[in-house]
Amino acid sequence: MQLRRRGGRKVILTPDGRTAEAPAASNPAMPDDPVVRALIRARRWQGLLESGEVATIKELAEKEGVEKSYLAKLLKLN
Repeated sequence: MQLRRRGGRKVILTPDGRTAEAPAASNPAMPDDPVVRALIRARRWQGLLESGEVATIKELAEKEGVEKSYLAKLLKLN
């Protein structure tokens, strides 16, 4: 058996040449997909702004340790 990457995923090649997906080794509580992570962050940040915990995007960016422009781009995903 051999491990190969196909389309960004790990697959197992069996001796007869068939492929099988490798089991997911990641923590299911933490999504691997960058788009999913971005959506989660955007929703959380939107909630902080709407609740009044932070007053401005600049304040939120400083609190989260990210650039204001990055935070503004992600907020547009909501």
